[in-house]
Formats: sequence, structure tokens, C-alpha cells
Amino acid sequence: MNDFTNRFLFYFAALAIAAFMTTAVSAQAPQQITVEATVVTFDGVPLENVPLILHTSSSTQFVTKTDANGVATWSAPVPPGEQRVFIQVTGGGHDEFPPEEQFPLSLHLRALVEQYFFDFLTTIALDPNINNYTVQIIAQQTVQATGTFVDAAGAPVKGAISAELGSVYPTISNADGSFVIKGLKRNGAAWLFFRSTGAGEVFPMRLTPQQTAADVNVGQVVLAPAVANSFVVDPTAAQLSVRMINGQAAYEASIETKVSGITLISMDASSMYSFMGIRGNEEGVSVLRSGVVSVPAGSYYIFSDYIPTIQAVAILDAIEAGVDLSGSGIPTVTLTTGQQVDFTLDMLAAFQAINTTLSPY
Repeated sequence: MNDFTNRFLFYFAALAIAAFMTTAVSAQAPQQITVEATVVTFDGVPLENVPLILHTSSSTQFVTKTDANGVATWSAPVPPGEQRVFIQVTGGGHDEFPPEEQFPLSLHLRALVEQYFFDFLTTIALDPNINNYTVQIIAQQTVQATGTFVDAAGAPVKGAISAELGSVYPTISNADGSFVIKGLKRNGAAWLFFRSTGAGEVFPMRLTPQQTAADVNVGQVVLAPAVANSFVVDPTAAQLSVRMINGQAAYEASIETKVSGITLISMDASSMYSFMGIRGNEEGVSVLRSGVVSVPAGSYYIFSDYIPTIQAVAILDAIEAGVDLSGSGIPTVTLTTGQQVDFTLDMLAAFQAINTTLSPY
């Protein structure tokens, strides 16, 4: 798996999940639709060579890029009964592009997302009587967030990772612990996710629209994991192993079988963990790459994916807003210090519960 794939895979996975969450399809012939998307800046300037994906619930990706007028066009089949399709600004490293174009497109996109903010998904509502659709994607004004990572003793943390949903490239802190996150939406709410390199614990931070009215300094971010190393058995913590099933039904096989993962969010959102999985088999079964992980005892919401994701943001927003998720059907796991839980996560059921309760898409 190359570096480009690592950077973008969780976005592809999130998009596949979003596309899956549409109405059930029948055995009828697919409907052929034409979609024309125009990408312009907030002041109306067309943007050329913006890589885009059109995604349907059949989990087929249609990858293209905008022309000199900022226009991309697709002609694609959609299953009967389809309610929505999705467009996402994506990376340039797709086989649909000639090899000599992939790296330049990736560099071009990186420059764009530092200058402009693109909504994570653009949704098009479908009508069975309409075959042609047009949509405008606006590259919005941005601000940046700066800060410094420190450990519990106040020493700078080099190489820590920060990311934001919608920001294509993660940010790595410098030797003095300083970091810059570019491409945040001006006057928009944002969740930032911080973690030490290789660590399982994630430290989320929410920025309000008032904070992002201009460039914002979030100050010192303390990275002090409750478990020193989640990837070894820690007798002062609980142990968890996870087997993920029904991945084939939840993701397109070519996505799910590349990588999967799990995210844990405590009931009060005070702690959060995210772990990468390993390649799934043809039945859509996968397991944690590290086998058993150590996390603090407690009760957590558990779902498949690797932060930052739409699902994580939806759950964090719900907890912050005081939404009662007890009857939502979102999977939970309770962990006890010194004991190991072997958990089977139904990926499809988790996605459906989150989508039905929180409508993140």
C-alpha cells in the first residue's frame, strides 16, 4: 500500500459507507443518469484539474477531473430505487488517470485544499423521472489552526498527527511540537483529531464557527495517553480484540479488503481510540492489525472505520448535544481492567444504526 493510498483510504471508505446508505434495490434494469458538476471558487473562478468521484450505492466509483471551465461530467448507471448519489473531491492517485498524471494531480490537490475548503460530500437527490443533473461545488474560504503538542510534563511532542474531517492531508508536528492545520472552513464548525505517532488514543477538539472566523491558535495540546502503549498487554487496562464481519455488505470489496479499522468513543466522549485493521477475506471478515489492544476500562460506542470519519463526528456531535443514544442500536462494548473481551463487530449493522439515528450523510 503506497503513501497516497494511506492518506486517502479512510476518505474512500467513508464515501463508500455513505453511498451504501440508500434504499434497497430491486432486480430491475439500472437507470442511466448524466451528472455535470462545476467546481468554482467562492468568488466564481472555475477550478481546473480537480479530481472528483461520483459514487452510487452500487459502490462503483466513477473518477474524473474538471476541465478548463471547471466542469466534470459523468454518465453512470444507478440501481433502480436509488435516492442519492455523492460527489467527493478526491486524490489524483487513481488508475483512471494515466500514471504520469497521478503525482502532479496529487500535488495540485494538496495546494488546492490548503487554499480552499471543499464540503466532504456533495449529495444529489435523484428523481426516477429525471436523468440529467447539474450541481455546483464551491471552493470556500479557509482559515488555519496553529498550536503546540506537549506531553504531560510540558515537553514538546515531535511527529504527532493532527487531522480534520474534510482536510485531505494529515499534519505532522515539528521538532518543537508546533503544528499548522490549513484548509479549515472559515466560519465553520470543525472537529480536530490529535494523536501521538503510532498511539491508539485520539484527542478530539471542537472548533466553533466563532473561533474559525479568522486564523485560530488553539494553544498547547496535551498528549498524555491514559495507556502508555495500547499495542501491548497492560495489566492496568482492559484488553480488547475485535473481529469485524459483514464488511462485504457494508463496503465495496475492493475498499474493505484493503483496510478496515475500529473506533471507540466513550459514552461521555471523554476518551476516544482508533485502531487500524488488517486485510479482510472474501467473506468480508477482518481483525485488528495489532491483535489485542489495551484501553482504559469503561463503556464505549464501537464502530468500524479509522478517524477522521463522518460517523465519529456524528456521534461526538450527538453526545455534545445531549442526544440519548441508549436505544440507537449503535454497538457498545464494556471493558473491565485486567480482562480481555473478544468482540464481534457487525459492520453493516453498525453503519445502519448510525445512519438511522444520526443521518450523518
